[in-house]
Amino acid sequence: MSEEESQLRIVALEREVRQLRSRLDQDANVAAREALLTEAESIAHLGSWMWVIETGQVYWSDEMFRILGRDPISDVATVDAFFGAIHPEDLPSVQALTKKSFESGLVEQIEFRIVTPTGALREVVMDGSFIRDEQGEIRRMVGSCLDISRRRQVEGDARRAQQMLEMAEQLADVGVFFWQGLDTRAQWSPEMYKIFGTAEPLDREQFISVLAPDDAPVFLARSEALERESHFDPVVLRIQRPTGEQRHILMSARLVGADGVAGSIVDITERIQLEAKLRQAQKMDALGRLAGGIAHDFNNLLTVILGNASDLLEETPDNELVAEVVSAAEQAAAITRQLLAFSRNSVVEYQPLILSDVIPQGLTMIRRIIGPDIRIIYEADDALWPICVDAGQVMQILMNLVLNARDALQKGGQITIAARNGLGTRQPQRDMVSLTVSDNGIGMTDEQCRRAFEPFFTTKQAGHGTGLGLSVVYSLVEQQRGLLHWESAIGKGTSIRIDWPRVEEKVTPSGPAAKESVESAARTRILLVEDEPAVRRWILKCLELADFEVSLVGSGAEALEVQMAGIGLLIIDIVLPDGRGPEFAAKLRARNPDLAVLYISGHAADTEGLLDGAFLAKPFKVARLLEKIREVLSTARVGVTVE
Repeated sequence: MSEEESQLRIVALEREVRQLRSRLDQDANVAAREALLTEAESIAHLGSWMWVIETGQVYWSDEMFRILGRDPISDVATVDAFFGAIHPEDLPSVQALTKKSFESGLVEQIEFRIVTPTGALREVVMDGSFIRDEQGEIRRMVGSCLDISRRRQVEGDARRAQQMLEMAEQLADVGVFFWQGLDTRAQWSPEMYKIFGTAEPLDREQFISVLAPDDAPVFLARSEALERESHFDPVVLRIQRPTGEQRHILMSARLVGADGVAGSIVDITERIQLEAKLRQAQKMDALGRLAGGIAHDFNNLLTVILGNASDLLEETPDNELVAEVVSAAEQAAAITRQLLAFSRNSVVEYQPLILSDVIPQGLTMIRRIIGPDIRIIYEADDALWPICVDAGQVMQILMNLVLNARDALQKGGQITIAARNGLGTRQPQRDMVSLTVSDNGIGMTDEQCRRAFEPFFTTKQAGHGTGLGLSVVYSLVEQQRGLLHWESAIGKGTSIRIDWPRVEEKVTPSGPAAKESVESAARTRILLVEDEPAVRRWILKCLELADFEVSLVGSGAEALEVQMAGIGLLIIDIVLPDGRGPEFAAKLRARNPDLAVLYISGHAADTEGLLDGAFLAKPFKVARLLEKIREVLSTARVGVTVE
């Protein structure tokens, strides 16, 4: 081979090498692109497919195999395999849409479920298009299949999390807001609409407009602090709903970004109301302790004053000065009973009764007290249900409500007293019996309504009311497990209703107690144990005038030194300087088991645990004392314990 031929051969070989290298490079690029496409499909959970219409041949990408739960190495892509993987409930709609696509020449996107051979359920979105030949005939159908199972799961989790958040907001009465700048409307969580009672979110300026006038400066001051410190601590504000209702909210906020403000609002209205009730209960408890502290000594004094004045009035019935003393002492005793009533230290006896059996008894006295210029209307349902209450407390409640209504009628008017059977308003509902006292008087403001049942609060002029009437009612109703409702408006009067739960016990009216004659009772010797000298002297005088034989001591220790032979009745103060009366009574009864016991005290709280004797509250008149003595002696003789 000549040198020239050799050179040509080398050039030809070099050209072939370059062409081979070019083909290798192209093959490598194709392989790389295919690998990249496969990786991208896997990452995106997006499979691709092709259906050759003429031959029925189907091609799936590796990701398409995975979505259908198939193996790209061992399994074969077929039309039947595809339709067989569709959830039975979704298969008819997919087949119908496929048919429609061929008829219209347009492929529509469709969402359906896939069931893999292992039973796994996947949600997919499929889309595609037709490939036509030069004559416009459909030759192939190509498309993609996107696995959205993970997306649906995330969406479901997010939806459930949102629902849980909204539920937590509702349970806690917490709303969340976001302000972007000052002029744009806010973004609100659902609870915010409930708190504010509006259908649209409020921006910052609108929020200020619904604040109570006194609270707007507080909010503005906190807003200035927010700009400096990026947040402000929770602050209590009052807002007014479109209905006029005022609510208390606890608001906190912080800066988000350049001009965004995010925060939370808690509706604490019920909490404020509960705190107010707690404060009222604490006031009443403190007052009850005060009343208990003074009741014993005060009632001892009243016993002496009322007892001696009553005796003197019987001797000189025309003595107006003595009558004034008796009246003043009775009023003082009534005030003491008022104090003890709402301090829960009054003597009560709960038993089944019917309101229509006790209310008429007080109407005569009520009409006499309120005067002729006020009309009283009494209404009662037939066959009222029984309730378990103390009759004396019911009369006290009724009297206080009527007197309160009378004071609201400045120039005469009408008071309606109604006793009804009905259904309670709380859940679960139950049968209730209600007592309602209504007037057409001047009414009360909202502020007066909120404070009406506070101790010592009164709308009357100085010297014209103690402010205890309605607070006593409130306390008595709570003691009896009743419910109290009231409505009032300026110029429209006031209505106060008390609901008591119905009881099933039958009401059996008690007959007159068997009493012995004064002469028979007077043959009983009495041991009187009373530490207050004036009270001791007055009781001694009363008993001696009734022909009782009395042994008199001033302490429990002295009582233990008395010979108990022949003594049939022990009258003992519950609170003595050297101990409690019941403890001394137990020791004396151990020596004389037939000894009858009558406890006396000026404070009803002292009666707790008195299971072996009767009780008489101070102050009392001589007639009541003698009546109680006969009752105790009569009961003791028939073997019944008086509690």
